[in-house]
Amino acid sequence: MGYKPTITITKKTQQMKAPPMERLPITQQNIGAFLADFPDHQQRYELALSHVAGLNVADVACGAGYGAAMLAKSANKVSGFDIDKATINHANKHFAAANCSFYHADKMSKNGPYDVITSFETLEHMSESDGDEFLKTLLANLKKGGKLILSTPMNEGPHKHNTTPFHVREYSHAELAAKLAANGFTVQEWYGQSNAVTRQINPTMMKSGIHRLVPSPVRQLVKKVMFGDIATKARQDVKLTKADMTSAFVQIAICTKVTGFTFYI
Repeated sequence: MGYKPTITITKKTQQMKAPPMERLPITQQNIGAFLADFPDHQQRYELALSHVAGLNVADVACGAGYGAAMLAKSANKVSGFDIDKATINHANKHFAAANCSFYHADKMSKNGPYDVITSFETLEHMSESDGDEFLKTLLANLKKGGKLILSTPMNEGPHKHNTTPFHVREYSHAELAAKLAANGFTVQEWYGQSNAVTRQINPTMMKSGIHRLVPSPVRQLVKKVMFGDIATKARQDVKLTKADMTSAFVQIAICTKVTGFTFYI
């Protein structure tokens, strides 16, 4: 029996983000300072920017909206989607433009199908089954030959469930590749993001997953003790490397929709 995934984001897949506005609300006035503190966010959207010129784009789990606004500088049209009404109102107030608007996630088909869909740091907020449903929904909203540009934390250790208060399931590189393939995507390019600390940590330690069992405040303290100034500068010292997952803390996949892909249940 063939299965056509729903065009809307269902209640099950509404674990798209951690609670809205985890950080200070981002506006046009403080976006520069925010991106200086979190250059990994800017890198991901700049990478996507090179794929969206003149196209119809959806930014799914758009948050405050600054990323969609960045894409709108090159894209023909950008639609940002999130699950929280206050977040959507904030995005429309601060980052909407003539070719950039924001909507609730259940309206995803409104301006589709899309040439490109971006969704950064989203999948880890869902269970495995909800993640599959989410990816099927993205696939259904992509045009034939369309691209999905997706990022999620890299986790090569054995501890992948509930690693933070907000991360339900993280993935190794092999697991993410398999998950994308199982849900109708072919990965064309991989990118890894590393920082000054992850480039210093022994790969064996990273794969052991020991650090995942330590509360974040303790991890931060240990980093400062072990790496000193390197730890302080780590957030700003982020490198984006094509086809190299060595020392990556985030993995980015640029995928295309598999033509004629059908789900069966």
